[in-house]
Amino acid sequence: MASETGAAAPPGASADRGSQSEVGGWTLSSTYTLGFLIVIYALNLADRNIFGLLMPLIKADMQLSDTMLGLMSGFAFALFYALAGVPVAYLADRWNRRTIITIGFAIWSMMTVLMGMVQNAVQLALTRFMLGAGEAACLAPSNSIIGDLFNKAHRTLALSILQGSNSLSILVAFPIFGWVAQHHGWRIAFILAGAPGLVLALLFFLTVKEPKRGQTDAAGPEPAPQVEKAAPFLATMGRLVRTRSYVLAILATTLTGISVMGVQTWLPTLLMRVHDLPPQEVGAYVGFIRGPAGVAGAIFGGLLTTWLARRDSRWLVWTPALFMACVFVSDMIMLYVDSSVAWKIGMAADTFFGSGQVGPIFGILLASADARSRATATAVAMLLLHIVGFTIGPLAIGVLNDILGPTLGPEAIRTSITIVAFSAIAGAICCFSIGRLESPAAPART
Repeated sequence: MASETGAAAPPGASADRGSQSEVGGWTLSSTYTLGFLIVIYALNLADRNIFGLLMPLIKADMQLSDTMLGLMSGFAFALFYALAGVPVAYLADRWNRRTIITIGFAIWSMMTVLMGMVQNAVQLALTRFMLGAGEAACLAPSNSIIGDLFNKAHRTLALSILQGSNSLSILVAFPIFGWVAQHHGWRIAFILAGAPGLVLALLFFLTVKEPKRGQTDAAGPEPAPQVEKAAPFLATMGRLVRTRSYVLAILATTLTGISVMGVQTWLPTLLMRVHDLPPQEVGAYVGFIRGPAGVAGAIFGGLLTTWLARRDSRWLVWTPALFMACVFVSDMIMLYVDSSVAWKIGMAADTFFGSGQVGPIFGILLASADARSRATATAVAMLLLHIVGFTIGPLAIGVLNDILGPTLGPEAIRTSITIVAFSAIAGAICCFSIGRLESPAAPART
C-alpha cells in the first residue's frame, strides 16, 4: 500500500499518514523502497563485478590475452551500459521508474545466467554487451526515485547508503562465488549469480510503487509544488552544461572512475599473480576486506559530508575531493608494501575512500538538476563515467600488462595499476575546483 509520500510499503504495512512536513524523511515505506533498491543494486554490481574475480579462470579456459580481458570487462560492458543509459533515464523522467527497473533487472539477470553457457569469446562479448544494456535501467531511475523519497536534508545519506550496495555485493558475492568457481568452475558461478534476480524482479514489481515526482522539493510544511512537464532533452542538457558544479562533478567522477574501476577489475588477478593466492582465497580476502570497508566508507562519507556541510556548504564538494586523493595514497600502499598486513590495509582503505566519495558526488549531481531531469542528469554522468572511466581503466591496465609482461613478468601488473591510479588525483583537483554548488535554472513551462 502506498503512503502519502508515494513510496511503497511492504506487504501488510499500514500507510503513513504523517503531516506534509514529514515528506522526504525516513518513513517505513521510504525505508522499504530504499532497502529493495539496495538489494537490486547489490545484485547489479555483483553480476557485473564477478567477471573480474573469474577472469584468470576464463583466460585459462578460453586462451584470451589480458588486452582482450580488459576489453571484455570494461568496453564490452560499458559501451551498451552507457549508450542505453541516457535514453533509459530520459524515459525514466517521463514514465514509471519502478517498471523500468523491473525490466532491466530481469534482462541483466538472464544475461548473467547465459554468460555461464557461452562457448567462445564472441558469445561472451555479446552477453557482456546485453548485460550492460540491462543494467543501465538500474542506477539513474533508482537515484531519481530516491530524489523523490528523501529531501535535501536526508538525500545525501540515502544516496550514500545505496552506494554501499557495491561493497555489500562484494562482501557476500566474492567469497561465495570464489568458492563456487574453485570447486565447480566459472560457468556455474555465473549461473548461480544471475538466477535469483529473475525471482526478485517480479517481487519488486509487485510490492514497490512509484513515488510522486517533486514531492520532496517543497520548503517547510507547505504542499509540494506541482512538477511541470519534462523539458525536451536538448533544453534539459542546455541547463545542465551551463551549471559549473555539474560539469566539474562529471569530470571528477569520470577521472576517479578510471582508477577505481581499473583497480576493482584487476585486483583479483593482482592477488593471484603477485601473491600466488587461489580463487577461493582471493574471493574471501576481497569480500571480507573490501565488503565491510566499502559499506563503512559509503555511510561515513554521507554522514561526514552532511555534518560538515551544516557548518560550511563547501564541504559538500571538499569531502569527496579529499576522499578521491586518499584513493591514490591507499593504492600505493596496497601495491608496493609487501607486508601481508599492510597491503590488506591498503586494500581496505582504497575501498573505504572510493565508496565514501560516491554518495556525495551523486548528491552534487542531483542538486544540479530539477525534479524532472534528475534521472537524465545521472545518466549523462554515467555515460561519460562508463565510456571513458570504466573503459579506459580496465583496458589500459590490460594493454600495459601485455606490453610490460615480457620484461617485468607477474610484477608488470603493479606498474600498470600505478599508472592508471594517478587519474584519481586529477579527479580530486576537479572536485576541489567546484567551490560552491549552484542552483539549476528553473525549467521552462510547457
